[in-house]
Amino acid sequence: MMTSIFDKFNLQSRTAIVTGGAGLLGAGFCRTLAQVGASVLVADGNLAKAQTVADEIGAYGKARAQEVDVTRPESVRAMAAAAKEAFGSLDILVCSAALDPKFDPYLGGNYDEGFENYPLEKWQQALDVNLTGVFLSAQAAAPLMLAQSG
Repeated sequence: MMTSIFDKFNLQSRTAIVTGGAGLLGAGFCRTLAQVGASVLVADGNLAKAQTVADEIGAYGKARAQEVDVTRPESVRAMAAAAKEAFGSLDILVCSAALDPKFDPYLGGNYDEGFENYPLEKWQQALDVNLTGVFLSAQAAAPLMLAQSG
């Protein structure tokens, strides 16, 4: 009997948050998690795009869109609480929110100056999302995840 990769993974009764859930990679993570049974909170800075992904997933799974700014502690706490409120638990956190101001068209993109001229504020913005955002998201999710395991 032939089995698919989805037969090997079963995330029924599990809840996942995907930050950057409306992005190229994040949306793929959301779809895959939903395909194996997880309820998915599609968390993104762009609520309209997050809603589009959540609506698409709604055709075969459970999803909800949530606006989040991963650089703000109160925003990631609200994100974690929204997952628990919507689906009753929080089991999985995928930190996919990221930006690269050198290339991101929403941030000016196509940076072609040399490294020695790269603006510190753009560097800091990327660190705030790419690193601090992971830290804050994990801090917000951990208490909910740990409460379930004990």
